[in-house]
Amino acid sequence: MPAQRKRDSQRTRRNKEEVETKRGQALGIQEWPEPSVGWVPAVKRMYRSFEQSGIAAFFEQTDVELVWIACEGLQAWYDKGCSSANQFEFVMGQLKSLGGSEAERRRMRIELENLSGAQTQEETELAYIDNYRARKTS
Repeated sequence: MPAQRKRDSQRTRRNKEEVETKRGQALGIQEWPEPSVGWVPAVKRMYRSFEQSGIAAFFEQTDVELVWIACEGLQAWYDKGCSSANQFEFVMGQLKSLGGSEAERRRMRIELENLSGAQTQEETELAYIDNYRARKTS
């Protein structure tokens, strides 16, 4: 399994990208339907978390519909008594492919930044280590 990709700001080597990214015009129009009444609270939270996440800024309507379909699959898994590991793995793979985890967003080369300026735990620890090293060398 390859190592997790670092944020661009944390990379020390900045090699030229191998593949040029093709760009197109995004419509940016999204209609997020209300969660289904029959969904369990965990599925509703998952659906709403995609809607409220920064990754939604990159979504088109087809992505919204894929989130809906994946949540329907997750609800079907709950309805069957959470018994099928394959079904759960498939649904979670779909949600990850839509940028549902930090690791997946890094693979997609999407970095979400906290607008409030607050640092993540990892950034705080790295800043602490950098400050410590700077004091040791001076």
